[in-house]
Amino acid sequence: MNAQEKIYSPITGNDRVKLVKQLHKTVITRDYQAKLKIDVARFYDSADDKLNIFECKDTGFKFYHPPSLAGDGEFYDSIIFGHDYYSAWKKEYEFGKQIVQNENAKRVLDVG
Repeated sequence: MNAQEKIYSPITGNDRVKLVKQLHKTVITRDYQAKLKIDVARFYDSADDKLNIFECKDTGFKFYHPPSLAGDGEFYDSIIFGHDYYSAWKKEYEFGKQIVQNENAKRVLDVG
């Protein structure tokens, strides 16, 4: 992230955001390895050394930047299968399923 780059809230689309925290990639990779035995270093191949946590000033929603560091299917599979960290099925999934089936909804947004 360079000093000139504008960061936009994924909720409002405006740039009324503030940086609340920076995490260095070595801390993140070390913690995932120590706690879950998962190597996340591959997500940093072309990314900055830091993961920036921003907060939308209008909504309070916190989000990370750069978004290119999002986990992929393999990452979530490794968390779901073999760890208690992330449950493969949650009670709220049934609620979302019922909305889609009963309301003829085309989409459901799950904000984790």
